[in-house]
Amino acid sequence: MAKIVIAGAADCPHFARTELLADRLALNLPNFHLHKIIKVPGEWKDWLTGECQKRGWKHSKSPLVWRELVNRGGKGMLIGGANEFQEYVHGHYGMTSDLMSKDMINIACENLTHKKELDREEKTRIDSIRPVRICITSAAIDVAYSIICALAAGEVLGRETNMALHLYDDASAAGVLEGIAMEAMDLVLPKLTETLAFTDLDRALENCEVVIILDEVFQDANETREDWLRRNHEHFSVYHAALEKMKNPNVKVIISGRGPINFVANMIHRFVPSIDPCNVVAVPWLIENRAKAVVAERLRINSALVTDLVVWGSVNGSHFLDLSRGRIFEHNGAIWGPRPFSVSLKEMVHDEEDDVESWLDAKFTALVDERLDLEETKLRHPAAMLAGDGIAAFLREWWNGTTTGDIHSLAVASQGWYGVPEGLVFSFPVKFIKPGQYEVLDDFRLTSHLQSKLDDLIEELELEVETIFPNPDRKPRKRRVEFILTEPDQPNEEDQVFRQNGNAENEVSNDRTGNMHDDDDDTGGLLQSIVEDAEEEVENDVSAQEIEKEINSNLEMEEPEEEEEEDSDKN
Repeated sequence: MAKIVIAGAADCPHFARTELLADRLALNLPNFHLHKIIKVPGEWKDWLTGECQKRGWKHSKSPLVWRELVNRGGKGMLIGGANEFQEYVHGHYGMTSDLMSKDMINIACENLTHKKELDREEKTRIDSIRPVRICITSAAIDVAYSIICALAAGEVLGRETNMALHLYDDASAAGVLEGIAMEAMDLVLPKLTETLAFTDLDRALENCEVVIILDEVFQDANETREDWLRRNHEHFSVYHAALEKMKNPNVKVIISGRGPINFVANMIHRFVPSIDPCNVVAVPWLIENRAKAVVAERLRINSALVTDLVVWGSVNGSHFLDLSRGRIFEHNGAIWGPRPFSVSLKEMVHDEEDDVESWLDAKFTALVDERLDLEETKLRHPAAMLAGDGIAAFLREWWNGTTTGDIHSLAVASQGWYGVPEGLVFSFPVKFIKPGQYEVLDDFRLTSHLQSKLDDLIEELELEVETIFPNPDRKPRKRRVEFILTEPDQPNEEDQVFRQNGNAENEVSNDRTGNMHDDDDDTGGLLQSIVEDAEEEVENDVSAQEIEKEINSNLEMEEPEEEEEEDSDKN
C-alpha cells in the first residue's frame, strides 16, 4: 500500500494545483493515502534543501512530491514537481487537472492565509504549555521573596500563562535558595511549573525571557561616589558577559534596588549590544508610589486614585517629581463623577497655610525622600513589600499592556527626547499600550523651571557614565538665563543681576517679578520685554553689565512719567 507525500510553499500556485488533484484521488480511491507538508514562504527553501540532502535528491522548486510505502519507511521514491505528478496520476489513474491559472493563484492566496492562521493557533497552544522562564538575581533577599509570591499567584503574566522561576544568588546563599524553591513549589499553584535554584549565572539565565536584577552594592561611609560607581561596574561586569552569551535581543532586563540603577542600565547598554535597548529598563515605581501616597495622605484619599505622577531623571539619585499632568479620580468635591472623570492634582493640593508651588518645592520632595526611612524605622527591618509589588506591577503592565491610559515613569535609553542625549538612561513619562511595549510621551511642556531641573539631572547622569568612559572634550551644558528684577520703588542692586536656572533663589525672583506686574502693569510689561531682549543678547555673548545698564536706564525713564501722572491727578 502506497502513500503520496506533497510538500510545498503555501503561496505557490503549482502546489495548489497538485494539492487539489491529490485531494480528488484521495476522495475517490479508498486505498490512496495522502500526506501534506505546507511551509510558509520564508521557511520553504531551507526545508527543501535539508530534505533533499537527507534523501539524496535534486529538486529546487515547489512542490516536491514523492511516494512512500506505508509502514515500510525508507527514503521513498521521488516523483518530482507539479508536472511530473500530473503525468504520474494520468498514467496510473487516468485523471488530469483542468485548473486555470487565475484559479490556481486565488487558491494559493487562500492557502497562505489559512497556513498563517494555523501557525498562530499552534504557537498559542505551545506557548500555553511551554512556561515563561523568569530569572531573579539576589533571590535570597526579602524583596525577591515578595516578588516570587506576586509572580507565583498568576496575576502578573496572566492566569493562562505557565511560568518557571530561576532563582540566582552566590554560593553562600545556596541553602536559602533551595529552601525558597521548595516553599514556592509547596504553594501548589497550577501555573508555576517549576522553581530552580542556581549559583551559576550562565545556567540561571538559560532560556529566560525575563531577567529581574536586584543586586545592591552599598556605598561605604568614607567611599567617594566615583569609587562606589567603579565597584558597581566591577560587580555587574559578570552580568554583562552572561547576558551577552544569551544572544537574545528580546530578553527583558528589569533593574531595581537602591543602588545607582541608571548607571547599571547605562553599562548594560554599552557592554551587551545584543539586547534591544528598549528591553533594558530601570524601574522608578517605588518613588512614584511613595509620592502618590504622600499626596493621598494630604488629601485624605486612597493612593490608588492618584495617577499620572512623573519621576524625571535618576531613579535613586537626583530626580524631579512632576505633578503637572497629575489627576485624581473619584475625588469628593463640588463636582464628582466616576471614571474617567478626574480633577487636576495640582488644583487639589493646597490648604490655607501653604500655596501649591511652595508646598511642592519646599515640602513635597522632602516628604517623599523621608518616607522610606520613616517606614523602616517603624518596621525595624527593610521595607520589602512595596519594592516587590512595584516590580511585579510594572512587569504586569509591560507584559500585558493596559487600557487605562495612565501615565507612569520608566528609566530607558533616550532617543533624544526632551534634549536628553541619545543613549543616556533617563526616567521619562511612559504609557503601556500594547503587550510587551511601552511608549515614551514626548508632549510634556517644558517650562524654564523644568528645563533647568532636567539640565542638572542630565549632567549628573553624564558624569556617572564618564566615571567609566571619560570624555576629555566634554563641555558644560549650556543653560537658560533668568533675570531677577526688583520693583522700581524698592531698588536692590543684588537683585538686578542674572543667574542660571536651578539656583535656590529662583522662587524669590519669580515672586518679586510677579508683584511688580501686579503693582504696575505698564512697568511690568516694559520690564518683561527688556528681560526677553536681554536673554537674546546673552545668547550672543553680550556682557551682563551692558544689560544691567539698559535695564536701569529704562527704569529711570519710566519714573518721571509716573511723577507727572501723579501731579496731574493732584491738579
